[in-house]
Amino acid sequence: MRKIILLSIIFLASCGITQQSEVERFHSDFSKKDSGGNFEILWSKSLINSDFRESSDMEMTQPILSNNKTLYIGASNGVFGEVTLDKGVFVWKKQLKAPITGEIHLTKNGELIYLGNDNSIYKTTASGDVVWKTQLDNERVISKIVELDNTIYFKSSKERVYSINIDNGERWWVTKSYMPDWFKIESNSSIVVNNFKIFSTFSDGTFAIFDRKSGKSIFETKFSSGEGFQDFGGELTLIDEKLLIPSFKGGVIAFDINKNIEIWQQKEVAFSSVIVWKGFGFYISENSLLKISLNDGKVIEKIKLNINNITNILEFNNNLMLFSKNEGLFVIDLLGKKSSKHLQLSSGVSGIPIIFDNQLIFIANSGILYSVKLHH
Repeated sequence: MRKIILLSIIFLASCGITQQSEVERFHSDFSKKDSGGNFEILWSKSLINSDFRESSDMEMTQPILSNNKTLYIGASNGVFGEVTLDKGVFVWKKQLKAPITGEIHLTKNGELIYLGNDNSIYKTTASGDVVWKTQLDNERVISKIVELDNTIYFKSSKERVYSINIDNGERWWVTKSYMPDWFKIESNSSIVVNNFKIFSTFSDGTFAIFDRKSGKSIFETKFSSGEGFQDFGGELTLIDEKLLIPSFKGGVIAFDINKNIEIWQQKEVAFSSVIVWKGFGFYISENSLLKISLNDGKVIEKIKLNINNITNILEFNNNLMLFSKNEGLFVIDLLGKKSSKHLQLSSGVSGIPIIFDNQLIFIANSGILYSVKLHH
């Protein structure tokens, strides 16, 4: 599967930094890449040449949590299974007729929804038995699947938003395509569902709001930057009435979802979604980590990074975690910023990790599923 993640593969080269003193001292500590006893690996399980019996370039879904006791995991060879959270042992696994090519969504009733490689949406029971199958129009799911009021919503590779009945798989509605005829690269952006509205960005530069019941467009704009906002990056972030919209070219826009107006624009390019922490926003911009004010978008700090191919960022317990495709996991202490942690892996991190009960679950590029204890 080609996993749509918060951040495409990015190379962060070294360069100068405009701030000194505390920020530079922090950068010096961060560059030491402490690989000591900062992490406790609870268990690890190879998903290659054993349970999945595939070559090392096999792609896998991100793990998802079920009933606080088990994980679901799928692979591009069609193997799908449930793994215990405490020891990493398979409860069951089976061979799917249509291998999973997108994320797995766990419904509120404990059922599973995912996209197969036959361009069909599947709903299965918790043990993997098919409940229904819905064919899409030769397109893939490229956003997270959002569930609300017995309906699932998602964005497709044809730059359309779908609404599907979760009981029987029937389409409620599908929006028009916002993909230009000349555009060949899929957008990385997500959708946000809030009350009776759906918010989404599209590859032609459009930001649109849809009525959740009918799918009709009720607001569209291309912002003040025009063409500068065609390359939308990471996921949209909703904080109260403020929607934070990242862009590869144009930076970050804050949009008021109640008044339908742009609040501010931070023009430092955004290679990730915005992580919100204690009234501030953090995102990756080229070779730096930016800390911005959520009131006006102004840069508070700009921290230089010597980390290659960052694929995802998460905040947990006042720590910012940066996942590298080739270098493993880095942790920045957002309170003290005087120490850093680095979990060096042989192959780096793949997909989107999950956190549960102070436990970090993720898949390495080598095909190993890890459970890591996050110490306070």
